[in-house]
Amino acid sequence: MHTLSAYPEFNMRTYLLLLLVFDLLVLELGIKNYRERSLTGGIIERFYRLTVILATISVCCWILVSIVKVLPVTGYTGYFWGGDRLVGNFLKIYFESQDYNFMGIVISRNSGIFPEAPMYAFVLIIASAYGYFIRGDRDRNIVCLVITMFSTLSMTAIIMAIFIGLCYFMKKFKGGYQAVLGTVVVPIMFVGFGYLLAQLLSFKSSNDTLSTSLRLDDIKAGYLLWKVHPYLGAGMDNLAALQQYMSAERLYTYMGVNQAWYSLGWSAILAYGGLYLTLIYSYPLLRSIVLGIKYRNSIWIFSFVIILSLFILIVYGSPLFIFTLAYLWINSNKETLQRT
Repeated sequence: MHTLSAYPEFNMRTYLLLLLVFDLLVLELGIKNYRERSLTGGIIERFYRLTVILATISVCCWILVSIVKVLPVTGYTGYFWGGDRLVGNFLKIYFESQDYNFMGIVISRNSGIFPEAPMYAFVLIIASAYGYFIRGDRDRNIVCLVITMFSTLSMTAIIMAIFIGLCYFMKKFKGGYQAVLGTVVVPIMFVGFGYLLAQLLSFKSSNDTLSTSLRLDDIKAGYLLWKVHPYLGAGMDNLAALQQYMSAERLYTYMGVNQAWYSLGWSAILAYGGLYLTLIYSYPLLRSIVLGIKYRNSIWIFSFVIILSLFILIVYGSPLFIFTLAYLWINSNKETLQRT
């Protein structure tokens, strides 16, 4: 029988901290929303503007320092994310923390000031989805974010960038002769998007078989652990419990790096938090989709993007994800959605 006593002490503190942060964010966003009577504003607006600035800096440094190498690295920093080593940096505002082997060519991934590119990709995904689908930006800010997403070489970010481009061109084909043109162009774009997505997945699977096999094993391990603790889960970040259900070969190292980590968002939420945490996380996401579609508000696309990201990225405990849930919780209501 599963009881709260099965949780390590730090996991209980994590639960309480997540609830406290969530409550404070809901309170702040609620007050801000009441004062401004607007879907935008407050913390998320500041986050969006700051991310655009970070994206501009990082993509320029990525091109000049890592790609064309016009500017040299100005120093080296100790890096302890997935292995101890030194990584180059440029004035401490850009770090060459990860490389990617693309068809035999080693390319530095743009991770900006973050420890890894996927982490940076999630920040860019949230910012671009907010800017395009909720804020309604169609200017250089979105262009900069889209280019930066490609530079991370993260499949999730690249798919999101292509999706935004697809939505942009679809809006161009509305009304008059453009609608007629759109009946031809839009289907071609969808087919092209599907083909590109299939090629990306095929390339990822054939050139990153280790990552693919790990994710499949993650699904199995997460499901088996959830079966043991279905209601409250095994505890936040209780990796030791999860490792009991991983393949034996993962407990050894690969090229000096331990492979017994976890890499799937929703599966981790279910295994660590059980139905309890899964329902808490799912409610604002699903509610904003249902109400967004009902009142024809693009917030539903914003939520859909987050749901898809959680299938790949481990961000369930990050402050940005908790904030995003609080934002959706506050703004997913009839009054707010109808006036925006």
